[in-house]
Amino acid sequence: MAVAAAIALVAVLLIRGGEGESEPQRTAAETVSVEELRALPASAGHPVYWAGEQTGTKLELSQTGDGSIYIRYLPRDAEAGDPRPDFLTVGTYPEGDAVEVVRGSAKHVDAAVERVRGGGVAYADPENPGTVFLAYPSSQFAIEVYDPSPRRALELVESGTIQPVS
Repeated sequence: MAVAAAIALVAVLLIRGGEGESEPQRTAAETVSVEELRALPASAGHPVYWAGEQTGTKLELSQTGDGSIYIRYLPRDAEAGDPRPDFLTVGTYPEGDAVEVVRGSAKHVDAAVERVRGGGVAYADPENPGTVFLAYPSSQFAIEVYDPSPRRALELVESGTIQPVS
């Protein structure tokens, strides 16, 4: 578990371009309703991405002081804050020119960038299987999609399932 957390931290630092920086403090994870999640972009002041409603799951929310937001899809019997890296997670990160940040990060790990629905660009992180980074033109937010199944993470991105909460 510690190795998975370290890999995730390195990937986030690479996408943010801050290899020597420490990760901002996260709020305690809490379960939220779809309605509460739909109100989040207004209170956060920026878009929040997710994979829509997923049957048999409940939503977990955590945030950091820099505006990053994480939505995890927990099975009904899991508690918020469950430390296992076994769940679909969508992270939204403030990045400036997100497309250029994703392209630069892909180059850094020697990954191929592909175009996805909606004109976005994405790459599967070869150093962290199950993680796909995504950004859309004119967006200031990079998106990270993690799933224990690398195939599913890529399918969610390529299919256009990852969308702003609305």
